[in-house]
Amino acid sequence: MNTRAATFHFINKDPSIKRILILDEGIAAYFFGKLNVKLFGRRGEKTLGASNVAQVLTQLPNLHVTHILDARDRSSSFRLPDHRAGLTLLFKRGDERVYRIDR
Repeated sequence: MNTRAATFHFINKDPSIKRILILDEGIAAYFFGKLNVKLFGRRGEKTLGASNVAQVLTQLPNLHVTHILDARDRSSSFRLPDHRAGLTLLFKRGDERVYRIDR
């Protein structure tokens, strides 16, 4: 199973994931069987009115998301820093990570 398929499988099968925030504009959210919020659209749309991840993280309580999907491509790094307070890494495979938001 490739990395993206493994990530979709993990998210779709984990019952604790109710609503996920997707930080990568290149991920096609329609493969998720969960409610989701995308930070940016493929054409640069700012779906939450924020221009960067730091701004969105301040909005987390209002977004009602339970988890965050962070991904990188060859030309970028992860958007979330390692060991960020308030997040627990649940899944890591290749260039994709899924975090639980600790409440």
